[in-house]
Amino acid sequence: MNIGQAASASGVSAKMIRYYEQIGLVRPAERTDSNYRSCDERNVNELRFIQRARSLGLNYPMHLRDEILVELSGFLTTLAMNYVYRGKFIG
Repeated sequence: MNIGQAASASGVSAKMIRYYEQIGLVRPAERTDSNYRSCDERNVNELRFIQRARSLGLNYPMHLRDEILVELSGFLTTLAMNYVYRGKFIG
């Protein structure tokens, strides 16, 4: 999806997506042969997470971004596994 579609899907403006990419808050989107951004679902999910965190008043230092995303990823994986386990074996 292009940057406009990613902006609509995430609730973050295209201008802010470019800014977040520039400062390293989100990983850069892939580029097409014509050098347009090509965002994937992971890009959109990162943007949604940042948007939710900002709406709650949460900010964090840039140098901790990767560590926070790794921790969040582990937490969400565990949460998803628990959900699947409960749905599959209990309910």
